[in-house]
Amino acid sequence: MRDIDITPRTVYFASKKDIGLITKRDLLMFGLGLYLGEGSKAYESVVIVNADPRVIRLAIAWFRITYGLSTKNFTLTIHMYPDNEVDKTHSFWLKQTGLPTKQLRKTQIDRRENKRPIKHGKLPYGTAHLRIVASGNKRFGKSLHPQIMTSIDTIIDQTIKT
Repeated sequence: MRDIDITPRTVYFASKKDIGLITKRDLLMFGLGLYLGEGSKAYESVVIVNADPRVIRLAIAWFRITYGLSTKNFTLTIHMYPDNEVDKTHSFWLKQTGLPTKQLRKTQIDRRENKRPIKHGKLPYGTAHLRIVASGNKRFGKSLHPQIMTSIDTIIDQTIKT
């Protein structure tokens, strides 16, 4: 019997093989899971918040491919901390998302004095709040949030049968 090779390289290639090509349905399901974890559950507000630019870019791709949104349907609000540089942070997120400057909303700076010093520098570019706006298309207004939440509820109901 042969020992199984579990080096990082073999795990990497085995994982890529297991995933294969991503279909539109795969992306739909992955995006719904992302929204369940990182999205706003508030009524009529479609927002995903994260500090990882890959997650925000994935959310943009998910919204574009799955729901047909375009650049005009995205706005970005940055939540920063006093140790973040405003201009550097704005440039970072605009470059990461490909959104134009006009879609950057007012930046929020957390100025709480009771923050532990150990937290300083942990989020060098703060967190991005990617918000969906209708821009005149009712499909992306009040109906998108219930559509997303109903899809998530359907998955939960079919998965967790109580």
